[in-house]
Amino acid sequence: MSITLAWTVLIIAGVLEALWAISLKLSDGFTKLFPTVMIVVFTILIFYMLSKVMKVLPTGIAYCVWTGISILCLTAIEYFFFGIQMSWIKIFSIFLIIIGIFGLR
Repeated sequence: MSITLAWTVLIIAGVLEALWAISLKLSDGFTKLFPTVMIVVFTILIFYMLSKVMKVLPTGIAYCVWTGISILCLTAIEYFFFGIQMSWIKIFSIFLIIIGIFGLR
């Protein structure tokens, strides 16, 4: 796997991690079938992708970027679909996460 492909896969894994977290919320304590199945599918995909990425990128960098991308995506999903409020400090904090991801790149 090339470095460019590793970064691409890492971004996809971060997005899937956000979808995993939303599925966990929607599963209502694993009582709803479809979100529960999606949790299992996302878990397998995410950790398979991370295992491949960590062959190329340092573990600390891959993990930090993966969680940062997940936080950004999850915050956007919750803002647009679940109506969470955004204050200037939250927006500033998200900006700092973005700077950190590019700094690690």
